[in-house]
Amino acid sequence: MDGMITFGTMGQIFQAYGPFGILVVVWYFDRRDFAKQIKQHEQYMGEIRRMYENNIELVKGYRDLAKDLKDLIVMNTEVITKQTSAIKQNQFCPVLRVEKKQIEVSV
Repeated sequence: MDGMITFGTMGQIFQAYGPFGILVVVWYFDRRDFAKQIKQHEQYMGEIRRMYENNIELVKGYRDLAKDLKDLIVMNTEVITKQTSAIKQNQFCPVLRVEKKQIEVSV
């Protein structure tokens, strides 16, 4: 029982030291509890730090995905624009079809 104070020991302290002994005992238990709280806080902050590091990895992955998605959207927009232009310039009935020059937008 290293570091443990029993009631018998506390009684001896009270007899020998009086009110000052009570303060010493209270300080001892408070100090021990404070050290335990500090250790728990350090573990908690370590967990928070790991979560932030994991979030950084997620953001980096999302950034790469967003870049690829942007490229895909730009390519699809170009193709749909070309299709729309081709449809508007083409009349379905050969008699009504008007010959137009195809206008291309360069990118």
